[in-house]
Amino acid sequence: MVRVRAALNTRVRWTT
Repeated sequence: MVRVRAALNTRVRWTT
C-alpha cells in the first residue's frame, strides 16, 4: 500500500 509506505517514510524522516 502506498499509504503505508508513505507513512513509514515520513516516520523514518522524522526520526532521522
